[in-house]
Amino acid sequence: MTNQTKASTVRCYEFNAESSIMNFGPYKRRAGNNRKQQISSGPQLKQAQFNYSPVRSQHVGLDPSLFGWVLPSKPMVISTFRDPLQRLISSFHYGVNYGGGRPGEIQKTICSYQDLGVNNLQEWQERVIRAREILTVSNEPKYYMIALRTYLNKCAAAVDNVYVQFLDPITKDVNVALDHLNKYVIVGMQNDMEETLQRWMRIGLNACQDHPNFEAIKNTLEKNAHSIKHRASVIQVDSEHNGIKIDPLQQQQEEGEEEQDDNDMAADDTENDGGAEEVIELVKWRFKFFDDDIKRLMRQLTKKDEIIYKRVLEMYEEQRNWA
Repeated sequence: MTNQTKASTVRCYEFNAESSIMNFGPYKRRAGNNRKQQISSGPQLKQAQFNYSPVRSQHVGLDPSLFGWVLPSKPMVISTFRDPLQRLISSFHYGVNYGGGRPGEIQKTICSYQDLGVNNLQEWQERVIRAREILTVSNEPKYYMIALRTYLNKCAAAVDNVYVQFLDPITKDVNVALDHLNKYVIVGMQNDMEETLQRWMRIGLNACQDHPNFEAIKNTLEKNAHSIKHRASVIQVDSEHNGIKIDPLQQQQEEGEEEQDDNDMAADDTENDGGAEEVIELVKWRFKFFDDDIKRLMRQLTKKDEIIYKRVLEMYEEQRNWA
């Protein structure tokens, strides 16, 4: 889908996540006189069986060579973006150990948790939480930096300019990635998810007006529009050093999205109403925490993504009227 193409010209295709089957082709678009015009001939319905579904929590790359046969010729591609350094730190916290790739060719594991000195994902996340707690309470970034350096050295390919990996999984060229971004992607912002999801819902409904089950699709989307669940983030620890997960959007609303001052390193220790348990607010990461070597490596792993992100910010405003 190009920037010049209105969302109403994009047709609706279906992927069944349970059966891994995609129904596609031939599709129709509105002609100038509002009559439906058949674009392609052949069977009324085609199916493709996928043995590696995009439903998996992986970075499935955008491969335009699939357009027109496995996918429609002008598919609706939607993707959210965030500041590249924030994305990198988030991957470090969650222990992301996979990269991007073409559908069916995704490298499922780039680094093992044993490479990181732990046995599994839970142990890694507990290690990171403990390092963040020490940083918060003692203003000591040493253990946080040790964990981050280990992750970046062992799992660099998993976080190496991920936006470029997604937008051009074959050559990983930033210029090709920019071209694909401009031609095909409807962008969203992770720091503006409510607006992003509402916008995507409206664009999707516009695209699927000719679908035989349009009313059911519309009712389902509108019913769930205000009850969308988001992955919670660990921003607190209790007295037993256990991480407490909070919906980041709920937190933003409660805090009025106020940012801490860069010099504010003090821990916010509070007690609940019963006074039974102490809760520590984990300090937000700051680039100044890190030594020059880690800063250099982080910049190297996000340099191309910064170019992509700058264009994404522009597109987010340009696409505001699409819905």
